[in-house]
Amino acid sequence: MAITHQLILGPIIGGLSHDRVKIWARADGPVTLYAWIGEKSNLSDASLMGTSGLLVAEDAYVGIVTITQLQSETQYHYALTFTKTKPKPSKIPYPSFKTFSPPGERYPFSFAFGSCFRPSSANGGGIFNDIDRQR
Repeated sequence: MAITHQLILGPIIGGLSHDRVKIWARADGPVTLYAWIGEKSNLSDASLMGTSGLLVAEDAYVGIVTITQLQSETQYHYALTFTKTKPKPSKIPYPSFKTFSPPGERYPFSFAFGSCFRPSSANGGGIFNDIDRQR
């Protein structure tokens, strides 16, 4: 019987700049994260852009994939998988981020952050619904 894993937290975008991004996630066991990046919202053009290395119990199965060599001011869509199998194109857009302008250029931006790790019976995760409505 094959062991299947799932993400239990994330993915979360961080370390965003004009040419790179870090994607953070936590899984429920020892797996490797594979980061797929594309410009099309359905990821039909996705390329494998990085891996996390094996997530281990000592790190609570948390991993970061650093993606480099991105183009500035570009909207990218992404997905994390546990295998080197490209994600299937979807009618629902994959999550996205937009890289910043090159250093020294002014560029307006906004961001949101929410944190909630309460049980679902205590309205856990409600902040993410609020952020999605604001988006």
